[in-house]
Amino acid sequence: MYDFKGEESVRSPQLVYHVDLIRHNTRHLVEVAGSTKRLFPHVKSHKIREMVRMQIDEGIHNFKCSVLSELQMVAIEGAERALLAYPLVGPAVDDYLTLCTRYPQTEFLSTVDDVGAAMVLSSKALAKGIRAAVLIDVDPGMHRTGRSYEEVPIFAQKIVGLKGLELKGLHCYDGFYSVPSLVERKKNARALIIRINSLKSNLLSSGMDMSLVVVGGSGTFPIYATESDFLLSPGTLFINDWGYESKFPDLDFTPAGEVLARVVSCPDDGYFTIDLGTKAIGAGRNGVSGRISGMSHIESVFQNEEHWVFRMEKGHENERPMVGTVVHVVPWHICPTTNLYPYVLTVEDRRITGSWDVYARFRGIRA
Repeated sequence: MYDFKGEESVRSPQLVYHVDLIRHNTRHLVEVAGSTKRLFPHVKSHKIREMVRMQIDEGIHNFKCSVLSELQMVAIEGAERALLAYPLVGPAVDDYLTLCTRYPQTEFLSTVDDVGAAMVLSSKALAKGIRAAVLIDVDPGMHRTGRSYEEVPIFAQKIVGLKGLELKGLHCYDGFYSVPSLVERKKNARALIIRINSLKSNLLSSGMDMSLVVVGGSGTFPIYATESDFLLSPGTLFINDWGYESKFPDLDFTPAGEVLARVVSCPDDGYFTIDLGTKAIGAGRNGVSGRISGMSHIESVFQNEEHWVFRMEKGHENERPMVGTVVHVVPWHICPTTNLYPYVLTVEDRRITGSWDVYARFRGIRA
């Protein structure tokens, strides 16, 4: 499925994006969402300007980010709104406010979950003569960031009292709802919808702005699309990977990223080693970082820095690939895999079309 003309000339290991598959996933995602206006897609999976441009061409104008370089990237490409869904602390506060003043055509937002950090942001925003737009980060039970449902109303009162901040709504990520069962995911998502809508009504009745309520991730966004009026934050599904393909069999998205690798050794009967170690692909499930496309009756033995050893199942030893064979590995997790490469090779209609720089690998802002 992933072989392409000219692959024999590509140095391995090399991350490859199949652009036609990405375009198909993007259009399907918009169809599921029902409207581009509801989409606030996460860009951390790819960190690539051309991907942002492709999404803007499809009518998507709001983006969610996890690091400042991603925020700068989407602003450069002309995003209407850019949300930093990550706590602002230390020098990041000054860098964030620099972006707010440098790209006035983009409305910047950040999430807040700590009064002390919010006070620092407020004070520094006032010093620059601006008000920083914020969303309260709600913790649905993941216990990573955010305030609990019960704490949000009191926390919100403290935030609206800070003159340098402008409360715009809520943010809630439900990553721990990533279960294969659609029935279970729907049950969890429906419970979250009730809690978030209750919070929203409470805060609206207190005169607060709740115009932006950004909820969910890739696994649950189709549920929120049909059963709520929330803004939606899928991310991985634009490219997709083996992990999401396995966890969410009900979602019809094709993995569009793969790592081209080669067999470099056949050290023992039935064994073969490829040049795709832990330095070149993101960590996977139970130590397995990806699947070799088109190959069966193999099992992973171990993987380290520059090597990944496989063995053929008993009775299939003669099917072992020869040294020099090109293999295409679909990562378990595309997000950290992309972050390992300075650029991705682009392929369309099974032909190499060029490359895209992974622009936002660097976390800080550029001059």
